[in-house]
Amino acid sequence: MLKVILIDDEELILRGLLKIIDWEANGFTVAGAFSDSEEALAMAPTLQPHLVIVDIEMPGLSGLELIDALRDRLPYAKFVILSAHDQFKYAQKALQLGVFRYLLKPIDDNELSEALRLVRTSIYSMMEEHRNRTKLQLDIQHHLSSLKSQIIREAVCDGFIRQGKDKPEFYDELLYNYSFHLCYIQICTQLNEHFTYTPCSKSHIDTIASYCTDELKCANIFRQEDCLVLVMDSPIHNIDFNLLTKKFAGITGMPVIIGLTQAFTGLSGAHSDYLKSFNSFQEEVFFTTESTFFRIASRSEHASEDFSSLLNDSKKILPPVLLQLDIESYSNYCENIYKYILAMKNHTTPAAVHTFYGTLLNFVKRTSMSISGKNEDAFIPVPIPKFRHLADYNKYIVDMTESFLAEAINLCNVDSTRIVNQVKLYIRENYTESDLKLNKIADANFINYSYLSYLFKKTTGKNFSSYLTEVRIDEAKKLLLHSSLPINEIAKRVGYQNYQNFHYAFKNICGKSPNTYRMQYSGQNIAEI
Repeated sequence: MLKVILIDDEELILRGLLKIIDWEANGFTVAGAFSDSEEALAMAPTLQPHLVIVDIEMPGLSGLELIDALRDRLPYAKFVILSAHDQFKYAQKALQLGVFRYLLKPIDDNELSEALRLVRTSIYSMMEEHRNRTKLQLDIQHHLSSLKSQIIREAVCDGFIRQGKDKPEFYDELLYNYSFHLCYIQICTQLNEHFTYTPCSKSHIDTIASYCTDELKCANIFRQEDCLVLVMDSPIHNIDFNLLTKKFAGITGMPVIIGLTQAFTGLSGAHSDYLKSFNSFQEEVFFTTESTFFRIASRSEHASEDFSSLLNDSKKILPPVLLQLDIESYSNYCENIYKYILAMKNHTTPAAVHTFYGTLLNFVKRTSMSISGKNEDAFIPVPIPKFRHLADYNKYIVDMTESFLAEAINLCNVDSTRIVNQVKLYIRENYTESDLKLNKIADANFINYSYLSYLFKKTTGKNFSSYLTEVRIDEAKKLLLHSSLPINEIAKRVGYQNYQNFHYAFKNICGKSPNTYRMQYSGQNIAEI
C-alpha cells in the first residue's frame, strides 16, 4: 500500500479530501493530514510518503515553496497540487518543480481517482525501475567481484602460465595497487597405524571454508591437501586469529595451525609470494604440533646443518643399546634427538631432517640384522616416508626399530642356545691356540662380534675371555696332576705362550701357583680336590 499525506490550510477541505474517495481502494493509505505547511515540512521526512497532495496557497510556506523544500528530502515522492487558481505562472512553476498533476478546485472525485491511478502506475513503474537498476548494480558488482577473485586466484596459483595463457592487460588496471594477505589454515591430521595421515573430514573442511566465506568475507579460498589457503583483502580488521584457531580446533577435534602473511601489493609477484610464504609456513608447521597462530616472516637463509656430527655420535652410542635389545633406552635417546633438532629449527630445514632420519633408520636396520646373524649382503635400504611434523619422524623411527629388534629377538631366541653351544665346543677344540679370539669364532659363524659377546655372556653368565681362561686352567690342572710335563710346557699346551701370564691366571683362579698345586694334589683326581 502506498502512503499519501494531505496538506491544506482549510480544515473543511482536508476533511472533504479524506471522505471524497476510498483511498485504500485506490491503493493508498493516508499517513497524515496537515493544515500547517511548516508542520508538514517537519513530519514528511519521517512519514516518507509516496504521494504529497498540497494546496498551492497557504499561510507561511506556500504549496510551491513546500514542494521545493521537500524535493531533496523526498526524492522519490510524487506531488499533486490543488489550486483555486488556473493562472499560468502557477502552472509554469509547478512544471519546473516536477509536479505530477495540477488539479483545480473544487475537486472532482473522478478526476482525483484518475490522478491517483496515474500516480500509482508511475510510482510502481519507478519502483520497479529502481529495483531493476539496483539488481543490475548488484549483478555488476558481483560479477566484478567474481572476476577479481578469479584473477587473484589465477595470479596466486600461477594459472596463466599453467594454462598457457597471457594475462590480459586490463587485469592490472582492474586491480591496480590491489593489496592482499595470504592466510594458511593447516589441520594437523593424525598418523594412523600404517603411518599415513588420516584425511580430515570433508564436512569439517566445508564448515571452516563456509565460516571464512560468510564471517570473514573471504571470497578466495582453495585447498592444498589438508591446508586451506585464503586470499584476504588488505587491510584486515577485527579478526582475532588466536580465537579463530581455537574455534577451528574445536570443529575438527585436531590441532589447527594458522599463519598470516604480511600484506602484498600487486599481482605480478603474487605467485612468488605464495610459494615463499607457503614454504615458510610449512617449515613452521613441521616443528609445531599444537594449535597456534603466528605471522609468517621470511625465513633467513639456513645454516647448512645436516646433523652429520649427531649421526656419527648415534653410530657410536646406539650399537650397545641395540645389542642389549634395550628399546626403552633407545626411545629415550630418540627423544633427546628430537629435542635437539627442535632446538635447531632455525638452523635447518625439513629436508635435512628427513635425510638424517632416513640415514639413522637404515643404520639401525643394518645393526639389527647383524644382531640376528643375517648376512649384510641381504641388506635392503628402507625408504622413509616424508612426514609433515618432526614429532612424526621420531614416532616412526622408534616404532620401526621396535619391529627390527622384535625380528632379531625372534631369530635369536631360536638360535641362541645352539650358537652358544657351538662357541663352547669351538673353545674346547681350539683352546690350545694362543691367538684364539671371539671375533674369529664370530666370523666363522657369520655372527656380529658385539652381539655374540653379549649373547655369550647373557647365556653363560661369563664373558668369553673368562670362560676361555677357565677351560685352559681346567686342562692345565689335569696335566699338572697326571703328567710329569714341565709347567712351562703345560702352559704352552693350554694356549699360553707367556709363562708369567699362565702363572697369574692359574693363581687367580686356584688361589695358589701351579707348582704348589702340583705338589699338594699330585696323584689325586680333580673331582676330589
